[in-house]
Amino acid sequence: MKIELTNNDHFREGTYFSKRFDCEMTVSADLDNPVSDEYMERCADAAECFSDEMMNTINEAAKRYALALIEEIKEEVGEDFSFEDEDLPEITEDTPASEMPEYFHFNELSADKPEHENQLCFRLSGGCDWEGEHGLEAAFCDGKLIYLGAFEQVTPRRADYFISGKGREWNYAIKGE
Repeated sequence: MKIELTNNDHFREGTYFSKRFDCEMTVSADLDNPVSDEYMERCADAAECFSDEMMNTINEAAKRYALALIEEIKEEVGEDFSFEDEDLPEITEDTPASEMPEYFHFNELSADKPEHENQLCFRLSGGCDWEGEHGLEAAFCDGKLIYLGAFEQVTPRRADYFISGKGREWNYAIKGE
């Protein structure tokens, strides 16, 4: 895929229409940690070619994220909790993961400079119906979902904090957490 890229003050960026996510996708890379245009296009191609298995992995992690935040709100509100009063989607343990894309969207792809030249690392970010303030971010490295949760700018240099450090508790890409 060829993306027309330009520089602004801090980023190299462009847009393309994502068939996978059915939206206009902004693609960017930080000029302080530059990557090549070809690398940015490879990241976009990787997202466009996500397998059904990867999409299921994303949906399952998004469901864990939604359920955790909804549970926090339930605890804060107490007995008077209702999805309608809190303006939340009615996502429960019984909600099929395949229905999760109804409640979130990605509209930005950030290409991250990898630690090793042969890696492919990028983030998808956007919004979700259960967390209007912090949205949703998913980080990928070498074809694996390494983070899904609130927008935290999880780059390869920060990934350990969210995989094995304190940030692990907010990483819904990790099953059983």
